[in-house]
Amino acid sequence: MRRTVAACFAALAIGATADAQELDDRMCAGRDSCALVATHQAGSDPDGVRLGVIELGFAAQDGPDDGGWGCRFDPDGYEGGREYWLVADDGTPPERLATICNDGYGAAMVGEDFISFGDNLMVQERYGGSAWRWVDAVTMTLRPQRLLTRYLCSAYGAWTRYVEATDWTRSVSWYAWSPTPPTVA
Repeated sequence: MRRTVAACFAALAIGATADAQELDDRMCAGRDSCALVATHQAGSDPDGVRLGVIELGFAAQDGPDDGGWGCRFDPDGYEGGREYWLVADDGTPPERLATICNDGYGAAMVGEDFISFGDNLMVQERYGGSAWRWVDAVTMTLRPQRLLTRYLCSAYGAWTRYVEATDWTRSVSWYAWSPTPPTVA
């Protein structure tokens, strides 16, 4: 059964200025399977406005229509994926931060997603691949939204092929590439 975000705001303790039904309509947008999965404290923005994140889950019928596998690898069975919405105690409309639909992320079906929140901060990590594995991780501020770091790595077996890391706070990027070792006959 669908739960409104009113419980979310009670848990986040930032609901004094929010209209729960309006938020529910905006975030769930007519998707009947919309369910509250979790709430996350997210500290405050630079102006001191309290922030929180609402995590929603969806059944397969309300998931993305990508013609593919669907979101089969959600640990709680939300085969329509998950969405993360930023809410603030200043009356601004909620803003979608991320949508996750884990279809296995590659032939090996080892895909995983991890999202965590800190004080005006979100860290999102995604893993996947087949024999060739990869990771993609970003760190960003929530308000104003600004990408702080991004890390990409792909590897085959024990031989890392490509690594890229960027730190926008210091305007620095690193790249590394490693060729495949010679084949032993």
